[in-house]
Amino acid sequence: MEDQISVLLVDDHVVVRNSFRRMVERAKDITVIAEAASGEEAVQHFESLHPDVVVMDISMPPGISGIDAMEKMQEIDEDVKIVFFSMLDDSTMVESLYASGATGYIPKDEAPNLLVKAVRAAHEGKVYVMEKTNEELMKLKSSGEKNPKDLLTAKQYDVFVNIAEGLSNQEIAEKLNITLTTLNNHINSIYKLTGLSTPVQIARKAISVGIIDYK
Repeated sequence: MEDQISVLLVDDHVVVRNSFRRMVERAKDITVIAEAASGEEAVQHFESLHPDVVVMDISMPPGISGIDAMEKMQEIDEDVKIVFFSMLDDSTMVESLYASGATGYIPKDEAPNLLVKAVRAAHEGKVYVMEKTNEELMKLKSSGEKNPKDLLTAKQYDVFVNIAEGLSNQEIAEKLNITLTTLNNHINSIYKLTGLSTPVQIARKAISVGIIDYK
């Protein structure tokens, strides 16, 4: 069938995967071509199958999280399209997901048609944000200045601190054992989430909030 959107569905619970498979496949233009029960398995399927869109849970213990899996997929294809769905619904976390390259986020308790809309939008190269989520993100942006530690994921924060300490990109990549592509994704996310735009601004911010000492 022409114009089919191929989807990789990732969740550690088989009952959830079965439910969401039935949900998205009610749309005649969407086909789930593979399922994965872990972040590691998701990366393997993504590399071998190259689905149009990945629909993935965030928390998948044990093993790597959906966020970690996204970073590994971005190393394979920087244009990977990922729609996250989760019971987690923290505004700061959701903002971090979008800044890190997610194309959509749908809470698991929302209407099924929203997931279908998000998948279609992702396939078209668009970022899908629910109206409720957009309102929460706007409130977050207007809530005042925050410590970068409260805005960033653990890995983003590690990168932030190393930039503030004056390390070069190559030194940071080697120290954190990540590729330069992954590092650049983190840096772009840090700039978006903190509103900073240069390493000097990062250093000043780190000093002002006490992350590093002025030397």
